[in-house]
Amino acid sequence: MEDNNEIVGYISGMKSAKYPDVFFIWQIGVSKLHRGKGYSKILVKTLLDVAKKYGCTKAQFTIEPENCSSFNTFDTFAKKKNMAMRQVGSFENHDTLTQTNESETVYELNL
Repeated sequence: MEDNNEIVGYISGMKSAKYPDVFFIWQIGVSKLHRGKGYSKILVKTLLDVAKKYGCTKAQFTIEPENCSSFNTFDTFAKKKNMAMRQVGSFENHDTLTQTNESETVYELNL
């Protein structure tokens, strides 16, 4: 996403190869200087519109438990769009570079 020829944010995702009705939101980011302006919600809406065009009926994404900003972005978006955001699982990963275990919660929105 650009504003006045300046990159202010991005979002990426992909349709699941295993579950054809699921679109996975991989990453979302907004520059610190541009947060609080509603850009993240525009990015999410745009990507969900793409997911629907691909025939997806669900969007899934993971959030680290301590990442309140990401949780609030999706939670606020879901509430404004009258969409139910529900927890559907967890994702565990061992980072071999830092030798740390990471855990993320998997959430789902019905499109």
